[in-house]
Amino acid sequence: MAKNGNIFYPVEDLKDEEIVLRLKKTSNAIPEKDWLPAYHFLICQHDGTEVGYCDLRIGHNYKTYIGGNIGYGIYEKYRGHHYAGKACQLLFKQARKHGLEHIIISCAPENIASGKTCEYVGGKLLEIADVPVNNEMYAEGKRKVKVYRVELEKSNLSLEILGDDNVNGLAQMLTNLLNYHRKLTSAPEQYWQTIEESVETIHYWKAEGEIYQIRKADEVIGFLYLRLGGQNVAWLEDIYIEEEYRGYGYGKEVIRLLDKMMIQREITSMFVSVIPRNIRALKLYHECGFDHLNMIELRKNYDKELDKTDIVEVLGYQFKKY
Repeated sequence: MAKNGNIFYPVEDLKDEEIVLRLKKTSNAIPEKDWLPAYHFLICQHDGTEVGYCDLRIGHNYKTYIGGNIGYGIYEKYRGHHYAGKACQLLFKQARKHGLEHIIISCAPENIASGKTCEYVGGKLLEIADVPVNNEMYAEGKRKVKVYRVELEKSNLSLEILGDDNVNGLAQMLTNLLNYHRKLTSAPEQYWQTIEESVETIHYWKAEGEIYQIRKADEVIGFLYLRLGGQNVAWLEDIYIEEEYRGYGYGKEVIRLLDKMMIQREITSMFVSVIPRNIRALKLYHECGFDHLNMIELRKNYDKELDKTDIVEVLGYQFKKY
């Protein structure tokens, strides 16, 4: 998952049997120019040989429809190996982390090789579009582009209500989650959760709310705990995804699945509580639409050894951040 307020995700997994994408730089959005956030990569063989370059723009607007979400170039001596297509397929993986469901790739009509690359990666030709006069590409002499759309594969995530026979299997995940929170707040280890306590907690949660296993195909990769209240509101009490599955955008997809469920059940609002130090969770929830500050919980320490040093300003007041 992207960290510390950074909108970009890890890229270490962007490699296959032949190539690896080496991050050269990232660029933030420039709203006044309608430029979207972007990754810029070098396409390299595994021995480090640089064979080309590519970039990925995150999001969709009128400029990406003409210019595409993806750009690429392969140095002449390395052409003929489908390196551009294979780089695009790796970029699709990165795009899915951001929740994109499709990608636009464009090329000049006379660029036969690039058109074949678009077809190689599953692109469907939408049209041959005119380049607007006010587009930067027009100033470069480009007048028409072939616009391809690629539908990105779904990650096969699903939510399944927890049955009584799966409690023990979920206990370790819950222990990991609760001890992660205790670590964030520097709680002494004698207060950390045990497996036995987690089993008791799960039974209590099942009585008070709903626990869903997060499944990726046939494998359980996490869980979420949901409580429903009066006035058609819900509380997302906890969401957990196993460490090895983080950084792939699954958290966002889980919340999208939950959103659909809440709308079907005519829930009007959903609440979530976040430890201020958990920047990763704050970013995830904010990007998923939790944009109302509903309740602030304050703490006063009589044991000053528990005091923190990090300061955060909220509504004009300064607080120590846990």
